Amino acid sequence: MRRVFVEGYGCGHNQADTESIKGLLAANGFELVDTESGAECVVLNTCAVKDKTEFKILKRLRELNARASSTGSHLIVMGCLPGVSGAAIQRVAPLAVQLPAQLEALAVHLGLEPIAFDSAERVPFNPLVSIVPIETGCMDYCTFCATRRARGGLKSVDASLVVRRVERSIQNGALEVWLTGEDLGCYGFDLGLDLPFLLREVLSVEG
Repeated sequence: MRRVFVEGYGCGHNQADTESIKGLLAANGFELVDTESGAECVVLNTCAVKDKTEFKILKRLRELNARASSTGSHLIVMGCLPGVSGAAIQRVAPLAVQLPAQLEALAVHLGLEPIAFDSAERVPFNPLVSIVPIETGCMDYCTFCATRRARGGLKSVDASLVVRRVERSIQNGALEVWLTGEDLGCYGFDLGLDLPFLLREVLSVEG
């Protein structure tokens, strides 16, 4: 299983996850292909923020599941949808293997050496734009929102790690940096920090 097609949906954070998935695979000798045709494995990184998006992804999963059934290829579902609508995934794509949106889980499933999420290299959508997740999850339990179910409680990335990622991004030629997450206004509440502190640290980076 060496030829892998990766397709991603969703917010900036999900885009960063998709970039990391591709980076992990490429770093471990997998060939990233541009279409599911001929791929031995398809990794779908999903979103669950809106019904319209969820329906679109479920339709796509039906197509990929039918292909997997006829070709014997593997179908891996990651991202937010498994935690929010896992039963719906199994109804339309019973061949899919559901994993949480952590690179470690993907690495174990593919038989690779687990790599810490924040240290993984990425294959960017746009080489001039660096997407830097600074936190995941949220602090609240809003009844209308599935973010907590999809991403869990607030987990902030230490400011020094964010700064290091920004520095490396600029050194690699990025002209634009996105700081992203699900509950950005609450960044650092779990670390005794806050967003203004992080922004000051990031703005101190040369370039």
